[in-house]
Amino acid sequence: MSAKHDVMAPAGKPLVIVLGEDTYPYQYLDEQGNAAGILVDMWNQWSTVTNTKVRFVSRHWQDSLDQLAQNNADVHIGMAKTKARSAAFDFAKPITSLNTYLYVHKSIKSKKQFSDLIPYQIGIVEGSSHEVMLQQLEPRLSYKRYKNRNQLLAAADKGELYVFAGIEGYQRNDPLEQDIAANFYSSSRILIQKVDLFPAVNKGNKTLIRKINEGFALISPSVIKQIERR
Repeated sequence: MSAKHDVMAPAGKPLVIVLGEDTYPYQYLDEQGNAAGILVDMWNQWSTVTNTKVRFVSRHWQDSLDQLAQNNADVHIGMAKTKARSAAFDFAKPITSLNTYLYVHKSIKSKKQFSDLIPYQIGIVEGSSHEVMLQQLEPRLSYKRYKNRNQLLAAADKGELYVFAGIEGYQRNDPLEQDIAANFYSSSRILIQKVDLFPAVNKGNKTLIRKINEGFALISPSVIKQIERR
């Protein structure tokens, strides 16, 4: 890899961190349109301990990946690692983990196995890792893709979906989320996989990978736990 790839943001310029704008509670925009979530809090700690300015930019999920790939951001705030993503990006060490689930409508809550869901289209957000994981577990599943999480949940709320993929703690305190919670019980969800979330940079940027890892190593595990609990 040529040396020109092994760079960070110029001195004085903030490190540009791109995030998915609706992956609550890990990375999202709050009611004021500001970057928020567990990963944002962790990166703000990283910014403090490394004395590095950071600037967050938000995009729909697939667009957040494209933003990094097109060098319009220095680092992706955190994503699951897949084969395709590993071909495009290099990853720092994981900074947190989460569980991914299939949420099943209450009318079919007796469905407990992936094979039980073959007759149904699974709602997923474009570019998410859910599809890759599910294909490995049950290749006969079919999918309906949505630009963002809000469109997916709106489709589920209207009865267009009986199953959708999501993460733990997906609910926010708004009417759509409350409607979803009333019809897709968390007690009926099916675990897909526990996944680690890794900061990602474009291939070959070893200097930035090293700085990311060294910075997160300086943050106390108790501070990390406190952020995750909050």
